[in-house]
Amino acid sequence: EVEPVKSGIASLRRRVALMKSRYQADRLGLEWNSRTPWLMKPRDRIQEQLQNERKGSTDMISYGAVVDLIPDDPSCWIPFERLMTNPPETGGTPFNVKRYERHVLESSTDDSFTPVARANQMNAFEDSSEPSLEVTVDSLDVKCASQKHSIQSNEILAESSEGQSYNHMQAWDILYQTVSLLKEAGNEALKSSQPSLAAQRYDKAINYCSIAYLHFPVGNSLFLAEHQHVISKNSGFECRWNPLLKQLIMIRLNLSMCFLKEELKDTKEALSQANLALRALRPFTEKGVVLTGKKLSKKRKDEPQETFKEAKSLQAKAYFRLGSAQLAAADFEEAVTSFDKSAKCSKEADLQVEDAVVRKLNEAKRQRKQKKEKERKKFKLMFTSQDEDK
Repeated sequence: EVEPVKSGIASLRRRVALMKSRYQADRLGLEWNSRTPWLMKPRDRIQEQLQNERKGSTDMISYGAVVDLIPDDPSCWIPFERLMTNPPETGGTPFNVKRYERHVLESSTDDSFTPVARANQMNAFEDSSEPSLEVTVDSLDVKCASQKHSIQSNEILAESSEGQSYNHMQAWDILYQTVSLLKEAGNEALKSSQPSLAAQRYDKAINYCSIAYLHFPVGNSLFLAEHQHVISKNSGFECRWNPLLKQLIMIRLNLSMCFLKEELKDTKEALSQANLALRALRPFTEKGVVLTGKKLSKKRKDEPQETFKEAKSLQAKAYFRLGSAQLAAADFEEAVTSFDKSAKCSKEADLQVEDAVVRKLNEAKRQRKQKKEKERKKFKLMFTSQDEDK
């Protein structure tokens, strides 16, 4: 019988974060160390994999794209990163590696990632007929470092900022760049007809966005605590039009589109994401003002005209996604209403109504008419049968 580990909540939280990071690194064939668990490196493991492939080994590593280096869970990175948390939590908490290794071996492999041997499809390596190990690995390291505030370049940033004080603007920038990297990777997967992989990356991006809107204590992540105080005064709404909020809305709309693809076909989730995007836009839908306060009952005036136009443009897209989900769910009445609202929002933003909106609106009206006709015939037949029975 194994004696249970005795520790406080903080120590337990650290061990769970370490185990999550270790599992992700092992699943993707990446290097990992307990002192900086969020900095997963491909070098030695990629070299080992390429050597095995040339020997004819079929033991594949799952790592396939730079974005895979980002920890799956923000809680496995941000609390430990001194550029984002002041002071950061300490890493390096040991755990039973032997027992954990057995757990990993018994776990299923994530097949959603492109194997390293096929990584050319994901632009992880430069095209070459027979690249050397060093050239291949170095090109991957360069690509990692070229991503502003990617996990790899964060290491360089951390080393170059020794002795510098915590900077909350830099923390916001790192968070925004991380979200942007995930969003672009989702877009690439969607363009490559991989909606399931795209949805995973969009969902991961939303997880990182959402930490800016938490309603419970965020520990020593001061940049989040300051923002949390602001949104608490506005019923949890973000009432400042900023790049992170715009990214969150666009990611939700892209995810809604993913859920309508045949591979996923989840109209309920598609509806949910579109409605969440519309909710985030509520404070910005009146010209020249922003709604604020506990029930969004106050108005902050002199908001730039560009805010209204951008918000209305996104609102038009959100109603289009909502209408598309309602159409797929055979809720034709609501779909017509949503497409009408989409067209109206475009006009309010001085934009031309897109052809796709007009086509979908006409389709929804046609199917609504057909549905009403079928119901009318059904009821007519029902009453006719009752009269004959009499």
